[in-house]
Amino acid sequence: MRMILLALAATLIACSDAPPTPPAAVSAAAPQAPPAGVLDEKDALLEWHVAWPAEVAAIPALKAMIVDPALKAKTEMRETAAADKAMRARDGNPMPGPYHYAVDVTVAGQSGRLLSLARAWSEFTGGAHPMHGTEGIFWDRSANRRISAFDLVTGGEAEFARIYADKLCAAIDRQRAEKRSGDAGLGTIPEFDQCPKLGDLAVIPLAGTDRRFDRIRFHADPYLLGPYAEGDYDVELDVDARFAAALKPEYREAFAAQPQ
Repeated sequence: MRMILLALAATLIACSDAPPTPPAAVSAAAPQAPPAGVLDEKDALLEWHVAWPAEVAAIPALKAMIVDPALKAKTEMRETAAADKAMRARDGNPMPGPYHYAVDVTVAGQSGRLLSLARAWSEFTGGAHPMHGTEGIFWDRSANRRISAFDLVTGGEAEFARIYADKLCAAIDRQRAEKRSGDAGLGTIPEFDQCPKLGDLAVIPLAGTDRRFDRIRFHADPYLLGPYAEGDYDVELDVDARFAAALKPEYREAFAAQPQ
């Protein structure tokens, strides 16, 4: 079924050549400082942009995780755009504008040990609309490696689901009803009416200015929970006592359970 959703997305993208404005990055938990690193290139074939905060710049391995794929994408998209332009010239159908690629990484929260990031991306290769999405990146500074949010708790994703699935699914259905004029059911593609697996979402812990994580954002890109026109889905749930109790000992001091 996942392949069906991707095919649907590809069909819709091919509908038009009008390049709209790319979406903004998903906002993080606290006001953001200006990016510490920015790479921008723009010409007739490609508009390319990557930006990252000082917290990423301070960790070479993490910076490479952000920048290296973007550099590879730049090369590949430029080659594809050049081939597209040549094909359109032969057909007498000029390109409506350059291809687009953008990545903006922002801090969603941090403790002394843990750094939570939101990586918002968008791409446009000529179609009805750009594609965009958000990925959570969770970094353990002490181990100098990326971890999953599910690694925080004993029991992993299954334990995460036991704690949050009911609240999450109810919140998603409330948003669906708002987007669908009061009816949470769409009755088309089954996934558009079902509760998602947590592993299909971006799970992004959020922290306030006290440098303790107190909320968790669950983010779904377009086509995961509904049609493209419904846009993104975002649900924020408090760190509660059940989650705090399930945390592995090495991560407990980084989280603050909220009164329920």
